[in-house]
Parts: sequence; C-alpha cells; structure tokens
Amino acid sequence: MEQAKSAGRIYLATVLMTLAGALINRLIYKGTGNYLLILIISQLLLIIPSVFYLVKQRKGLAETIGFRSISVGSIVLVIIFAYLIMPLMGLINAISMLFVNNDTTQVISNLVGKNGFLVSLVMVALVPCLMEESVYRGVLFQSYRQTSTLKGIFLSGFLFGLIHQNFNQFSYAFVMGVVFALVIEATGSILSTMIIHFIINSSSVMSLALQSRINGLAGTEAILDSAQKVDLGTTIIYMIPIAAISTLLAFFVFRVLADNSGRWEHVKSIFKERTKTHFLTPSLIIGMAICLIIMIIVEYQGRFSTGISKDEGFVTVIYGIIHGVQNFFF
Repeated sequence: MEQAKSAGRIYLATVLMTLAGALINRLIYKGTGNYLLILIISQLLLIIPSVFYLVKQRKGLAETIGFRSISVGSIVLVIIFAYLIMPLMGLINAISMLFVNNDTTQVISNLVGKNGFLVSLVMVALVPCLMEESVYRGVLFQSYRQTSTLKGIFLSGFLFGLIHQNFNQFSYAFVMGVVFALVIEATGSILSTMIIHFIINSSSVMSLALQSRINGLAGTEAILDSAQKVDLGTTIIYMIPIAAISTLLAFFVFRVLADNSGRWEHVKSIFKERTKTHFLTPSLIIGMAICLIIMIIVEYQGRFSTGISKDEGFVTVIYGIIHGVQNFFF
C-alpha cells in the first residue's frame, strides 16, 4: 500500500506540474509562437516528480523503472509489433474524432513546419519515448505491479490517458498504456515499450512531414467541420477490417515475443490474479479529478471555438457511418 501512496503522490505532483507548465507555455506561445520551446518545457516538467522519487529511492534503473537489455530477436519482434498495433490506435483515434476535438495534429504540423523534420522527430518521438515511458511504465507501473500486476496494467494505462488532458488523446493513450504494460510483462524490460513508443510517434511525424511537403501546412489542419466528419465516418469503415487483422497478427507476435523472452507463462498468470488491493489514494483521486475537469473544459472550449453543437456532431456521426457502410459494401 505504501508503494501505491507514493505513486499517487507522484501522479498528483506530475499533474500539478502540467498545470504550471500550461501557464508558462501560454505566456511563451504568446511571446514566441514556438511549439518547440513549449514541448521542451512540458517534457522537463513532466519528469521532475519522478526524478526526485528516483533520487530518493537510491535504486538502480532496473529496479525502479524496469530498464533491462533485451535480445536482438526481441527487438525485431517489438518493431514488428509496433507497426501491427498502429492501425488499432489509428482506428481508436478516428472514432474519438467523431465525438471530440483533435488539436494534436495541428500542433505537430506547426512544429514540423517551423522546425524541420529532425528537430520534430527528436521532440515528438525520441524525448517522449524516454520521458513518458520512464514515468508511466517506469515509476508508476513498476510501483503498482508490486502489489497487483493486472490492476497496475489498467491503472497505469488510465493515468497515462488522463495526463494528456483531452478526450481525443485519452482514448488511444489509455489503450496504448495497457498494451505497453503488457509488452513490458512479456519482455521484462521497459526498453521494449520505449522502442514501440518511438516508432508510433515518429510515424506520425513522418506522415505529417510528407503531407506538409505535398499539400503545404494548411493541408494538415486537424479541426474538422461537419462535411469532414462524414468523410471520417467513411474512413472508419475501411479501417475496421485492417485494424482487426493487424491486431490479430500483433497478438501472435506478442505471443512469440513472450515465448522468446521465456515469459509466456508469466503473462498468462497475470490474468489469474485475485487481489483485493485498492490503489485509490487521496493524492491519486485529486490528480485524476483535476485531469478530468481540464478535459471537460478543453473539450467545451473547442466546441465553442469551432461552432459545432453537440446535436450537429451526433447527426453527422450517424450519417457518416451509414454513408461509410454503403460505400464499403456497395
């Protein structure tokens, strides 16, 4: 229980750091309009509570965040797994965009357009894969799994989704967090999820960089109007079978990865856990509540700024899905 209390305090401190960062970054953006500087500050603030925890613990990285070497064969399987799981993440992202706003693509597009591909790759892919993994699959998950691995998997994924503080990113970040924690259990090392995280984020950067070259920056805007939502509904219908097949293949790769690491039996045992441990502490509840409040505020601000009402969004969703089904089958 003490580990859960410590993890809850770290999460609350991290959330409070994001609030401080939001205020600082707003001033920076007004003064410079530079997303690069904002990303640097955000990532540094994100890691501060965990760094203090690591210093206080005085333990090695292998014990505190699960950083261990993995075989070359496992690295190859991890890379394959990363590409196979991306269609599922893309599908979840697309579905969430039917209901909530998505400003992430616009931010990354701005970063790529103003700072170039290599700088964007470092800031959007390399830095987050090290920082975010160290915090969420490292400090937090490793703390929770000592009491209950299964609950730790879902709770760390949920917290990872919440910290993004918008409903769009929460949807796929939650699933991603759960998948990543399972991969750590299959390999025994956070290095595996750092690789996957880097591949997923770098793919987004490369895609947007290519779009920017073809269409110009204006062509990568992520704020959708009603007509675009209809097109999105059609796209989702096409994405479903692709995501289903790739996810099934990803599971087989996951199984081989766990076997290759000698941990398949361990992975299976996780789902047989029967513990009554409760991880909810006052610090954790406050941290989660703050994130949820921010998510609601951000979403409604986005709706008002785009002029899309709740009813209009619902109607275009239904029409878009029907239109997509018709196109797919006929």
